[in-house]
Amino acid sequence: MDELDRLADCAARLEARLSGQDVPSERRPFRPHLTIARVPDRVPHEKRVALRVTVERLTAPAPAPWQVDELRLFRSHLGADTHYETLASHRLARP
Repeated sequence: MDELDRLADCAARLEARLSGQDVPSERRPFRPHLTIARVPDRVPHEKRVALRVTVERLTAPAPAPWQVDELRLFRSHLGADTHYETLASHRLARP
C-alpha cells in the first residue's frame, strides 16, 4: 500500500467514524491536498490574476518524507468575518 492509498484509507475510516454524528458525508471522491491559502471573492480581478501568475511560476519543492501526527476537522466560515472552527482533533499514535 503506497502513501496515497494510506491517506485514502485514513479518510475512509474517519468518514465511517463520523457517520451518525451529525457531520454530513463528503459526496466528492477523496483527493488528498494541502490548502495553503484562499483568496476572498472581494479581491479585485486584476490582483487575482496577478496572484495566479505568481503561483503558476512557483516550482515544486524537492520530495521529503512526511508523517501524519494529527487529524483536524475544520468548518470554514467564509465571508467578511472569515474564521475556522475546529470540530474535532485527534493525535495519532506512532507505531
